[in-house]
Amino acid sequence: MRLGVVCALGCAAVASAKYHDGCARMKDGDYVYEWCAGKDMWQHHQHIQRMVGTFQRRDGDSEVFHMGFPCGQGKRRRGRAKVVCCRRDAPPAASAYDAVDAAGRWLKVPVEEPVECDYHVTVCDPAKCGDTIEATTPHARPRASNVLPAEERAALREKVVDMFDFAFGKYLEEAFPEPEVRPVSCTGGGFGFVQIPGLTLIDALGTLAVMGKTEEFQRSVDELLKVLPPEKGFDYDITVSLFETTIRVLGGLLSAHVIAESDAFNVTTPLSQASLERYAARQKAEHTAKYPYAPPLQTTVLDWEYDGGLLTLALDLAERLSQAFPEGLDMVPYGAVNLRSGVPKGETTVSSLAGAGSLSVEFTVASLLSGNPKYARLGVGAAVALYRMRSELNLVGKHIDMTSYHWSESGSGLGTNSDSFYEYLLKTHLLTGNDALWEMFETSYEALMAFVKDGRVYADVLMFTGHLQNTKLEGLAAFWPGVQSLIGDFGPATQSLNAMMRIWRDVLFLPEGFDYRARGFGANKQDASYLLRPELIESLMYMVTATHDVSWATPVKGIIHAIETYCKAECGYTSISGLQHKDGDDPAHADPDHPGWTFKHPRQKMPQADNTPSYFLSETLKYLYLVLHESLEPGTHWMLDPGTSWVLSTEAHPFPVHAMRARITDEIAAVLPKAHHSLSRAAPEKMCPVEDVWAESYDPHYQPPAAWKKDMATELQEERQKNGPLSKQQLKDLVKYYESIDVNRADTKLFG
Repeated sequence: MRLGVVCALGCAAVASAKYHDGCARMKDGDYVYEWCAGKDMWQHHQHIQRMVGTFQRRDGDSEVFHMGFPCGQGKRRRGRAKVVCCRRDAPPAASAYDAVDAAGRWLKVPVEEPVECDYHVTVCDPAKCGDTIEATTPHARPRASNVLPAEERAALREKVVDMFDFAFGKYLEEAFPEPEVRPVSCTGGGFGFVQIPGLTLIDALGTLAVMGKTEEFQRSVDELLKVLPPEKGFDYDITVSLFETTIRVLGGLLSAHVIAESDAFNVTTPLSQASLERYAARQKAEHTAKYPYAPPLQTTVLDWEYDGGLLTLALDLAERLSQAFPEGLDMVPYGAVNLRSGVPKGETTVSSLAGAGSLSVEFTVASLLSGNPKYARLGVGAAVALYRMRSELNLVGKHIDMTSYHWSESGSGLGTNSDSFYEYLLKTHLLTGNDALWEMFETSYEALMAFVKDGRVYADVLMFTGHLQNTKLEGLAAFWPGVQSLIGDFGPATQSLNAMMRIWRDVLFLPEGFDYRARGFGANKQDASYLLRPELIESLMYMVTATHDVSWATPVKGIIHAIETYCKAECGYTSISGLQHKDGDDPAHADPDHPGWTFKHPRQKMPQADNTPSYFLSETLKYLYLVLHESLEPGTHWMLDPGTSWVLSTEAHPFPVHAMRARITDEIAAVLPKAHHSLSRAAPEKMCPVEDVWAESYDPHYQPPAAWKKDMATELQEERQKNGPLSKQQLKDLVKYYESIDVNRADTKLFG
């Protein structure tokens, strides 16, 4: 168990250790703990193995591990391994240790605790003796076979631009001003949560700017303002999702406005004469095609002028969305709102963590651009209110009743209904510099790494007990390594990415849900689907940007190939279902030029769902473009220039950090939360490239461990034995979530 394991390590004055190939194996009763030079710390018990600590950094002759267990209020457990020279046939000097056993294999090594929660041990590493052992060199750069040639990456970048042009062009041709395009039937269609005209165009404006499509950006803004006149605003009698409308529409409008007025992109500077002529020629050609018998179009293209119409629309929408926040309920909003009349009658009082707690970036930017602190107070206040309802383990659930403050779903994780809550604690801090938001993120981060992290991946646990609820990795959780790269925690970030890429190679996509213990899909039918999600690509982009390790751009080739092969339809790209799990290392299906890539899987055509989510153009294609651009020309893109800082929203809408902070007035600062505790480490001012960090490179041959977690019944029994009776609330949660365990629930002694 989490607490019991650490007690065994911390309370054992002397443990047995066995040295082999750069590792120390320490035996304590039935448990064996293994430290390896430059690697993770593992616990072995019978047939179960689990990671209990992640390698963080080298410190002289020592290596520091982050151990995933709490240690009192606000403290973090650490393991420190001193690496010394010794070989299996020549153990260290006896004076430094106690006696060697009769067989000469086991040594008694003291586990010291010089400072509370800081455990020290000595690791024997042959590499310290001058031996060359590839497995103990964590700083090794990627092998040449793991990196695509620059010319191939350049060709892929152009391919991504072509994919965007095809998808965006088909939307304009077949669907605009409908919210989305149906790429199989080639018709326009709505998105159930956001029935707003021009949704896909709004979401795609930032991608047009990122790809340097100045003319298309200008023209799209003009077309949008015809469909949504600023003087009318969003006066529609439609009910929309507060969360989806905020991140897609409000965020898209605010970001496009900032870009239109930004010196970085310069969309309002005069176009070149050649560009003007191309623009006029295209207008004439389109006029002739549409009206073949009309006189030729006479047009004069003037320099584009922008008058702030996007901001006018955005602030009108922000005001209408604000109706979802009832006064007197600690700022937790309803999940849906009618743009004309407010909260619909009978609307549920249950809100999701992500839906209510992921509004702070867009609402804060609305305040910064308008000078009205109201929006920041609402958006940030909702996140603070939810954070205050955390458990003693500093975990929060997924759904809460805004009137009773009861967590109606007390599972805690990084996937559905949770993900962007944690992302926005950090990103709103980056935008505003607010220290309290950093403290909230840091506390949440510690808890997630202690309880939700399972080996290299993340599952769901119960927020009150930390018990594992399932062993399913959700595709949405793939955003987390990207967040970790923003704070410089590259070790666990790259480990998770390699594990996720292994699933991708086995399935050809990162599915909605994958049971990493059973190595297959769960019972939920949608688990075997790919919804054109961007999260995995997002983390690849952040990793390349932060570490300059271009091996992380290598998987992009396979991702592009898979999307082109299985998701492309007549009028765009569509979600697919019916994914199949196959062994990505099967030689019969491997690409001989790129080991580990599954281009040749003998799969039949997978069912297409006939929908292109707007985030495919806003996020997926944008991240694909950026990861390739950064791997080719580091720091040259206006959004990734090391001299500037841009925060990407959860919908990948860019906002400039310094420009936003410069707009913070005393009135806006007054509605942001106040820090109550000293920070345990400096908060990051911006995402900076790091030249010399410990991190894994992309490994196309990564193999998952043979075993992961103990089964839940065994874990429950051990919890009762080690930590005594559970509270009524804990018992209630366990009964509710462990219904699949074959036990006599009338026997309350089983639960303590």
